[in-house]
Amino acid sequence: MVPTFKHKELLVVQKIHTLKEWKPKRYDMVIVRTEWYEKLSKRIIGLEGELVKIRHGKIFIDGKEHKDPYGKGDITFWVEDEQERATKPKEEWLFFNVDQDIGLIPKGYVFVMGDNREVTWYGKVKVKDITDLIIF
Repeated sequence: MVPTFKHKELLVVQKIHTLKEWKPKRYDMVIVRTEWYEKLSKRIIGLEGELVKIRHGKIFIDGKEHKDPYGKGDITFWVEDEQERATKPKEEWLFFNVDQDIGLIPKGYVFVMGDNREVTWYGKVKVKDITDLIIF
């Protein structure tokens, strides 16, 4: 979630199960439990019933480019690892911007992503796999 949070910064969270009628909202910061039982901090970008696509590293929701105030950079996948890139001038780094149809966000799901779009994990997650709401 860089630049919003720094590495090893403490977060204040509220357990979702303690909130009576919490419904996911766009830009909520949450902790998501993955299928490998990792916990990742992410931001909710897409809500159920919305059509999400990524074109040339930019997010589109229901056909309109989504510009949020939190995301930094375009969604990028690096072809070379960081050590290899460090040996070259920046203009020679190899990368590609992702084009992907995420699709319609089904009932009971949201689309989440980190704020540093150049190096983030993203995807559809079940709302029931959101364990915490990040307060700050």
